[in-house]
Amino acid sequence: MTVLGFDGLAISHGKAQGVPEDVLGIFRSIGSALGIAGALFYTVIEQKVGPRKTGLFGLILQQLFLWLCVLSIFLPGSPFDPIGYANEWTFNKWLTKFLSSIYISPALKTGLNENSTLHTSAATAITISEPSIVTFWNSFTFTGPMSSIIVFFCGITFARLGLWMADLSITQLMQEGIPEEERNTIFGVQNGLCQFFSGSFFSIFFILKMI
Repeated sequence: MTVLGFDGLAISHGKAQGVPEDVLGIFRSIGSALGIAGALFYTVIEQKVGPRKTGLFGLILQQLFLWLCVLSIFLPGSPFDPIGYANEWTFNKWLTKFLSSIYISPALKTGLNENSTLHTSAATAITISEPSIVTFWNSFTFTGPMSSIIVFFCGITFARLGLWMADLSITQLMQEGIPEEERNTIFGVQNGLCQFFSGSFFSIFFILKMI
């Protein structure tokens, strides 16, 4: 539950697909509002059916919306192309791109230092034009190239409702069911596992990005 969200990778993916920053802000705002709504719904539902059933309902609700993210892979505009990837991929090609991304030759480093002032002045002169929110929505169609990324962000956004319900349920069950002297150990292991899978997610993304 700590992996798929509005982190730097998701925002970068949206900007790479041409989504304006104000549209990304709207998705994040709606997701935050749904998270607050999920916390409020949890307090109401938990009093009627208990924390276990409330958490199960939240997990089911979250997974249903996250299936939209899976669906977005196969919609128009998705960069997912396993056949083309398999035909073009070679280990030597991947290794070259991987090493070039983490290594800067001394000659190149010297050239960068000498031209740092020129690069700085040139960077300030560059103006990046992004489509406005009005232009974006006027040109949006469900069969167009933006349908994949929009469905992807819709899945992440609406999944926040179930996520917060499930998260509060799990926290309450752990606090009520674990002896006080063992809570630090259990919560530490849980947090460590969450950080491990989050780190694995970023590592896999970095490795595949070099392909």
